[in-house]
Amino acid sequence: MSRISHLILDFDDTLTTTDTISLLAKAAYTLRPQSPPWSHFVDAYLADYNHHALSHPKTSRLTLADEAAYLASLVPVERASIRRIEAAGVFKGLHITDIAKAAASTVPLRPGFWDLCRPILDSGGAVDILSVNWSRAWIRSSLRNSVALEERERFDLGVGIYSNDLVCDPDGIITTGEISREIVLGGDDGIWTAAHKEKMMEHLIAKRGGEGHVMYVGDSSTDLMCLLKADVGVVIGDKLDGVCERISVKLACGLNDYTGVNSGGQLYKVQDFTELGRWVGRRNHCAAR
Repeated sequence: MSRISHLILDFDDTLTTTDTISLLAKAAYTLRPQSPPWSHFVDAYLADYNHHALSHPKTSRLTLADEAAYLASLVPVERASIRRIEAAGVFKGLHITDIAKAAASTVPLRPGFWDLCRPILDSGGAVDILSVNWSRAWIRSSLRNSVALEERERFDLGVGIYSNDLVCDPDGIITTGEISREIVLGGDDGIWTAAHKEKMMEHLIAKRGGEGHVMYVGDSSTDLMCLLKADVGVVIGDKLDGVCERISVKLACGLNDYTGVNSGGQLYKVQDFTELGRWVGRRNHCAAR
């Protein structure tokens, strides 16, 4: 029996109970009031997204290959949104420590995050967060705040954060208004789409190396390719139910049917991290015998 040696987790709507991009924007507007309002950028993004989706109806996306191609095709929509936000300076002139403080006090997390991480780290494994969010400080601060004081150093050393980021001045203190691009992806791309996350996951697996199985936990279509690439793809919540049914990807309730082999088209749905942490703990304990 192989242990779970590498845990990769999505952040928004997976570790959190809601998408927190809007909360990050709200923090920016609170710290530095500005115009146009955040709703302007949301409306512009939705207009682009909906226009793009019209030419890729769900009825034409009935296989995994169809869905993967559609998800990868969203890059221009995401790039246009990022460039609008950068041009307006929405995140310009902010103290990054203020962003971190706002995260610690406002981000709603699902319980059980550290209960899931602990058995991985106890067995010498690795834990990474892979997110399309725009601030690593936002992610790290919110998660760190949920960990007991005596274990926060272990969190700092043991959990990697891989996401887009708010670019800061040379001193690393004040944000410039730019949102980072990812060198692994090349060109002008950040971690924006399912295809980007899949490529980043491949990079993380190669970087970490080692034996054992990779578990990926996510909630949405942006996680789909990573979920299917992992040895154990775990879905939190119900958002992927319809997608999986449409493209004929099996979605089992719970992990009782997991055989230890990636079947290439089987995902597992759980409702909380405490349950998942117990399963990982039992598996890694048995694998160590």
